[in-house]
Amino acid sequence: MRYFLQADDTTIPVLNVESPRLPWRAARAIRDLASTSPGQFERLRSPGFELQLADADLRLSSQGLYAGNRKLADFNQLVETLARDQVLSIKTAYHFPRGAAIAIAATAAALAALVILASACNGGCIGR
Repeated sequence: MRYFLQADDTTIPVLNVESPRLPWRAARAIRDLASTSPGQFERLRSPGFELQLADADLRLSSQGLYAGNRKLADFNQLVETLARDQVLSIKTAYHFPRGAAIAIAATAAALAALVILASACNGGCIGR
């Protein structure tokens, strides 16, 4: 899977976090950057430009993605530039918001607790 970054009249740069295989936190940080600031990847093509990612140990530059001093991937492996005529379609993927998932889990837990309490009362807890 590749993630659309931006496009112009002739090219479409895309983010590839699957090849090479990145550690989970690195892939997440790169995807987060792509979703909030896709234009940063174009700036990162400039030599000398470097970006510290949300995870303090991760940094991205025109040379690649690093965790501390260890290189995880070359920049050109992460950001591929496709000719516009090579792309047949672009599909959007829906990602369930983390906050919504937490709210649903908390609501389900509260309902389960109410059911357990109600079954323990066997219909006679109120007014005792």
